[in-house]
Amino acid sequence: MAFMGIFALGLLAFLIMLGVPTLIGIVFLVVSLVQWIKQRKKEQKKKSKYIVPGIIGGVFMMPLIFVVVFMGYSMVSGAWTMHNSLAIQVQKGNYERVEALLQKGVSPDCTLESNEKAKDGERTVLSYLCECGGFWDDFEDPIDDVLTDEELAMMKLLIDYGADVNAVQYRHVREYESHCYRDANDPYAFRNTDECGYTPFLYAVDSGELAAVQLLVEHGADINTADFCGYTAIHRIADYPKDEQYADMLPYLIEQGADVYAVNNYGQDAGMLMDWREDEDTEQIRGILAKYYSANDWSFDLIEQ
Repeated sequence: MAFMGIFALGLLAFLIMLGVPTLIGIVFLVVSLVQWIKQRKKEQKKKSKYIVPGIIGGVFMMPLIFVVVFMGYSMVSGAWTMHNSLAIQVQKGNYERVEALLQKGVSPDCTLESNEKAKDGERTVLSYLCECGGFWDDFEDPIDDVLTDEELAMMKLLIDYGADVNAVQYRHVREYESHCYRDANDPYAFRNTDECGYTPFLYAVDSGELAAVQLLVEHGADINTADFCGYTAIHRIADYPKDEQYADMLPYLIEQGADVYAVNNYGQDAGMLMDWREDEDTEQIRGILAKYYSANDWSFDLIEQ
């Protein structure tokens, strides 16, 4: 509420600062116009009296002119930027424009903020596309819940032009405290992943889009890649198991060579993560993992060591 009050006062002050000079300027311009009309009717040849009030009116109108020019420039500049932003055109699903920008040399590994290639740790457009499971709206939410052919084609377009399917994004370095294993007696020792070290592949797994996962794997995505907390795709599925999303994906990953027994930085494997979960709609996932882990004692021996 306080912020809204300050904003309202600021807006009022701006309108006053703009409105008062504009009103004065209009008055002087009207006076100048009236004097000019009178002079024209009388066909006077003496010094024109309308010039001075016209100049004064023009001076007082300068703030309004500046605001109008600035707003016009901003609108044109903004439209031009949007038209040439790869991330925005990907967001809008404009396949032809995206391809045109890529042909002009825009990096397929650019960020959401610019057309420059992402630096170490920065998230790429492909990563964001995989995270959202397709196109996203201005509020950074997926536009729909199902990956469409158009969205899959956009992913493939970026990959065909060289987008790195193993690009790593992170906020903290790998050695950051929360990424490391600590004493098992510490109740905070087992912490969830913070997505540092995520790749487009891990984002696609999180989104539950099998078609995107298959596309990335076919183009060289490391199926056993782990984030900075040691979480692989198998860990992610076991930690948030939903048959609706992963009943088909988990067997595919295993067939492609995913390590079912991989252990993360906290000493957890897929069996342990799954055993802690009591979510509904997980019977198929549990059935698949039960082939690799004891149904009664998954892997607590790792903690006891």
